[in-house]
Amino acid sequence: MASVQPYNELSDEAQAPTAVTQSLKFAEQQVRQGFIRKVYGILAAQMVVTIAVAAPITHLGPRWVSANPWLVWGSMVGSMAMVCSLICCRDAVKTFPKNYILLFFFTVFEGCLVGAIASMYTAQSVLLAMGMTLAIFIGMTFLACTTKIDFTGYAPYLAGFLMTMVVTGGSLCMLQLAGIHSTALQMGYNFLCVLLFTMYLVWDTQMIVGGNHQIKFDVDDYVMAALQIYMDIINLFINLLQLFGDRN
Repeated sequence: MASVQPYNELSDEAQAPTAVTQSLKFAEQQVRQGFIRKVYGILAAQMVVTIAVAAPITHLGPRWVSANPWLVWGSMVGSMAMVCSLICCRDAVKTFPKNYILLFFFTVFEGCLVGAIASMYTAQSVLLAMGMTLAIFIGMTFLACTTKIDFTGYAPYLAGFLMTMVVTGGSLCMLQLAGIHSTALQMGYNFLCVLLFTMYLVWDTQMIVGGNHQIKFDVDDYVMAALQIYMDIINLFINLLQLFGDRN
């Protein structure tokens, strides 16, 4: 997707199948830069695909989405299936073209979900959420690349925060199904989700850039790295839209 120097053209030491050279922490500068360019090239292509898929669905409006629930449910099931495949099938994630095919279908499914959610809000709200997401992405990327704080060491705390938000989100859904809806609780939940995925954005970025961080990707984990950054951005956008958006 992105035009970068293939890894097989790098030095013999860079492509040696050893535990040391596979880690970005010990990789040569040329290998690390190629990995970063490749990850963000894939991420850019994912965003283009997402917008291309979501825009027509958003234009159709909430009535069309409500009349075609198969789109939302099918996209949710498809997204979960693709994520499970990417997480569980480690060999497929590192094998071309299987990794790109799985990532492409996951991105299409996510684009459908984003389009269905965005159709419920005004165009001004969608643009505002996109602008805020872009600003947070740029700011947190700059912070992750310049700060001396190693955020990758906070992995257990972020995992605990994530599990708490998953349980809270499930509880809110059950309350809504029971006919109990609290705008304050929903806004508080969205705010905490924005905070969570903002922190995950810094954490994932430091794993991508490598260097002296406790946790980092291997040089052939470019698809998984792009997937994690992409999910951070999508979750940021959705929660910002729900927090600040005006419904149609």
